[in-house]
Amino acid sequence: MNPREIVATAIAPQDGVSPTSRIRILYVEDNPGIREMACELLAEDSREIVALATAEDALNAWGRGKFDILITDISLPGMSGVELARRILKKTPSIPIIIASGYYLDLEACNLGRHVRAITKPFDGREIDGLIKELIGSAHLAAQFRSAS
Repeated sequence: MNPREIVATAIAPQDGVSPTSRIRILYVEDNPGIREMACELLAEDSREIVALATAEDALNAWGRGKFDILITDISLPGMSGVELARRILKKTPSIPIIIASGYYLDLEACNLGRHVRAITKPFDGREIDGLIKELIGSAHLAAQFRSAS
């Protein structure tokens, strides 16, 4: 396994949670300690987390797999988290995205789309869980509306 990649999956799913109903999260953070801590905060039986260190690695992973949400740091080596979000939104316009920053909230990041939110680091489990549920629910409703039209 690539030392810059962490894949966190639950070992024993809870009752009523099937492997096909799991939310796949792509998490991008260049700081290994923060990446590991965030994976612990995000870990739930209903989630699979793929954590990577660079936006370039994240774009490659995005092309190889299906993800339900992207969570990325703004400040990454090479391509920024905002540019990563833009590129992924071109491929998948309704994908929920959370952009995190420990320094400032880039107003540009907040204007990328209706399924994009910004959060300051450090974030706690309740805060990130609330955003994930809000965005996944919002994107799911939008998809249902589009398919009904």
